[in-house]
Amino acid sequence: MGPPRPAAVAALPDDAAIVCSSMRWKPDRDRFANWELYALRDDGGGATRLTFAEQSHQHAAVAPDHRHVATNRSPVEPAKRLEIWWIDLAERTERQVAPTFFTAGAGGVDVSRDGWIYFAGEPREKEGNDLFRARVDGSRLERITDTPEPEFDVSVSDDGAHVAFVRVDVLLWLWPKTEVWTADADGAHAARVFDGGDRRGRQGPFPFGGYDPEHSPDGRSVVFSRTNASAAKSDNFGLGAHDLWIANVDGSGLRRLTEPGPIAMIPDWRDDGTILFTSFDEKGGYVGLATVPAAGGSVRRLEPGLPQLWDGCRHGKWIPHLDAAWPHLQDANAIH
Repeated sequence: MGPPRPAAVAALPDDAAIVCSSMRWKPDRDRFANWELYALRDDGGGATRLTFAEQSHQHAAVAPDHRHVATNRSPVEPAKRLEIWWIDLAERTERQVAPTFFTAGAGGVDVSRDGWIYFAGEPREKEGNDLFRARVDGSRLERITDTPEPEFDVSVSDDGAHVAFVRVDVLLWLWPKTEVWTADADGAHAARVFDGGDRRGRQGPFPFGGYDPEHSPDGRSVVFSRTNASAAKSDNFGLGAHDLWIANVDGSGLRRLTEPGPIAMIPDWRDDGTILFTSFDEKGGYVGLATVPAAGGSVRRLEPGLPQLWDGCRHGKWIPHLDAAWPHLQDANAIH
C-alpha cells in the first residue's frame, strides 16, 4: 500500500445508510462528469458529498468503523484504467492499494469485517484480471485466484468467510458469457453458482450472463444481475436490460426477483432482507437507486424527481453496522 497523502473528503453523517456515486455535484454539466462519492439515508434523502477529488469514483465500500472507505476510481471519465484507494475520512488522507498494478478494481471493491480489501486486478498490462485482497493496514497483499479466465465483480460475505465473483467463460473468445462463482475468502473451494445461461455473445456492451453477485446475510444464497436475452440492444440507453436473480450457493433454487424491462444491477443485501440496486429505466425516466424485498415485492425508487435524469446515485452499497473497534486484525490472523 502506498504512503498516505492529503485527501479532500468529508465525514460520514451519523444517519448515513448508503454509499454511492453521483454526478449531481456539477448541475451545469453538458456531458458526463466525473462521479463523486455520496452518502444517503436509507430512504434516499440527506445526500451528502464525501469526496471532492474531481476524479471518477465507481464503487465504494464503507468499513465497519464508519471512518474508512475503499473506492475504485479513474482520473477521468470515461474510465481507461482504475485504481483502488483507501480513504481515512477522519484524518482526511488516502493511500493507494496495489500502486504498482496496471489496473485495479474492475467491477468494484469490498471490505471485510476481518480487515481485508477485496478487488480484481491486473498486475501487468494484458495479464488478465485475477482476484486479490490486501490488509487494511498495508501489511499483506495476496492473490486469491490464478486462472486463465478473467474475473471481476468480487464481494465478500458479511462474516468474511466467503467471496462471490464473476468469471468469464472464454471457451469461445468471440462469444463469451459470464458466470457467477463463490469461494472461500482465500480463494479455495471455488464453486460455480450460475453458468450464465444458454446464450453467448453480447447485449449492448455486456456479454450474456450474470454480474455483481452478493451473498445473503446468512451466507446461504447469492443475488446477482442477469442479462435479459429478450431485451433489445437499444433498450435503456443502449445498455440492454438486466434483471435481479437469486440462487442458493449450491446453484439450486434459481428465481427471478425483479420484473423485466429496466436494468436492475449491482445489488447489495442488507440483514433485514432489503436488497439495494441500481436502476436504469429509460422508459420510466429514472436513473438511480432502488430497493426490493429479497422475498419479492414492489420496487421502491429512492430518489425520484431529481433535477436531471443522471443526477441519481449509482453503484450503491449498504453501510455496515458500526463497530468502533474494527479492524480486529489479531483475531483475523488467527482465522487466516
